[in-house]
Amino acid sequence: MKSEDLSAKGLGCPGWTPDGQHLVMPVRTNLFNAELYFISDRGRSVKQITHFDGLYRSTPFPYRVSLSPNSQWAIGWTILNSPLKANLPEGPQLLLISTDGQIVKYLGDFGGTVIFPWSPDSRFVAASLIGPDSDPQTRAREINIIDVQTKEIKQITFDGSTKDVFDWR
Repeated sequence: MKSEDLSAKGLGCPGWTPDGQHLVMPVRTNLFNAELYFISDRGRSVKQITHFDGLYRSTPFPYRVSLSPNSQWAIGWTILNSPLKANLPEGPQLLLISTDGQIVKYLGDFGGTVIFPWSPDSRFVAASLIGPDSDPQTRAREINIIDVQTKEIKQITFDGSTKDVFDWR
């Protein structure tokens, strides 16, 4: 596989695996769009894993992207603007993306989530999310667990005060 030179493009904040062998990175592809790239083999293998160009008029950098410990999944939050095709979600979206580029799952709008710690076995992601039923006055982030297999999101705190998730320990 021939690697693409990303040095001339705008690069976002990368998400690394714990062993430092793989990373996923938002890369600006033009003035209005960014795509995610999966990078391995010490930078010798570079693969684009999202393809929003042609689907949306604008997809800015995801604010934060996190890569699973087994390097099979990435999760991130971005804003998808002006869909060019019917039935595509619009606005802020939490995305779960397989690093082979085959699956992009739109999980919904949960506000500006930026911290995504993975369980050591890569089966779950913890996230502080602003849920659809949150008090509009406080917009508090509650802790949720995302099941990667089922894509189910389960809220585990309910007290209405903002909480951030940092680690599984």
